[in-house]
Amino acid sequence: MLKRWHRGAAAAAVTLFIAAEPAREAEAQREPPQTLAGPAGEASARPAAPPPPSPQVLALGRRLARGCTSCHRIDGVERGIPRISADRLAAALEAYRTGARDNPVMGSVARTLPPDAVAALAAYYASLRRP
Repeated sequence: MLKRWHRGAAAAAVTLFIAAEPAREAEAQREPPQTLAGPAGEASARPAAPPPPSPQVLALGRRLARGCTSCHRIDGVERGIPRISADRLAAALEAYRTGARDNPVMGSVARTLPPDAVAALAAYYASLRRP
């Protein structure tokens, strides 16, 4: 009885395999998904870099950063007050604005800055060379 079941199961498997053949052929003929090509034609999973900020945005960021330098050092050295990190600036200011981070001075500063000013500050600090 066991041998008969194996023969029946094998026949069913072959039937299913043959029935699925057109679907496998169609899958094999389908084109691969498109990828971004890098400068040498190699595939790249990384999106294109954003354009550099305009001189006007950098000038606004430089002007706004003057208020930051009364407490934060522009050269990146930490002496009791953390340095400003361009990649974390927007998130930190948002945390101060919402009260997720608690500092009365930074909270009041963050609540007065509109989003375009925060973006200008981040662009300016990102343009500076760090020691």
